[in-house]
Amino acid sequence: IEQLKTAGLDAQHFYTGLSSIVRTYIEDRFDIAATGQTTREFLIAEKENPRLEQCDRKALADFLIAADLVKFARFEPTTANWDEAIEHAIDFVSNTMKELNQKHVEVAA
Repeated sequence: IEQLKTAGLDAQHFYTGLSSIVRTYIEDRFDIAATGQTTREFLIAEKENPRLEQCDRKALADFLIAADLVKFARFEPTTANWDEAIEHAIDFVSNTMKELNQKHVEVAA
């Protein structure tokens, strides 16, 4: 994500890259097919995965829908939108990684 921030991409390529990073993380972390589906298909499928908390689902849905607006509806994001997208992506990954780390500690204890 840090490399993407400094790559100097236009909005569509930036959001495509950021969305791809998050989707790839989701596939690796939760074993949910995310890269080969539309956002709608993915959001329907991920509801069946018990490892995603409701708050994570909401944040993820908001992020992916915002990315789709830029990628497909040609929405022109402001600098604040870019910063918010990065923040949402990092927060989602951080929050779900903490869950993994906590479970790992509980098992070890």
